[in-house]
Amino acid sequence: MIKVVTSEERHTSDRGWIHSEFSFSFADYDDPSNAHFGCLLAHNENTLMPQEGFKKHPHHDLELVSYVISGTLKHTDSMGTEQLLEPGTVQVMSAGTEWNTPRPIRQRMNRYVSSRCGFCHRSVC
Repeated sequence: MIKVVTSEERHTSDRGWIHSEFSFSFADYDDPSNAHFGCLLAHNENTLMPQEGFKKHPHHDLELVSYVISGTLKHTDSMGTEQLLEPGTVQVMSAGTEWNTPRPIRQRMNRYVSSRCGFCHRSVC
């Protein structure tokens, strides 16, 4: 049976540097009965404060999709990629599963001093 969770029922996390709405268990939200939907592991809406972001962190065995809603998100990774993602941009990143494939380390930052950056993040196994 599919359980409908409205936007008002999503888990809210506010760490000061980032405000997030989680549709499934993620980060500080742990609900074993709401861990994923099939292969969809994360469905998050995030707002980064000015000049804040996710420090370098690895990913593996995932397809990662980000959609920028507002502001500009600066993405860098260990593969030498650096991009400025503007509103309306969709970014797809594959994090490999092969033992010999380098696992990308990525960092995402709000590049602006005075404006917030809003984006949606999806992770699929």
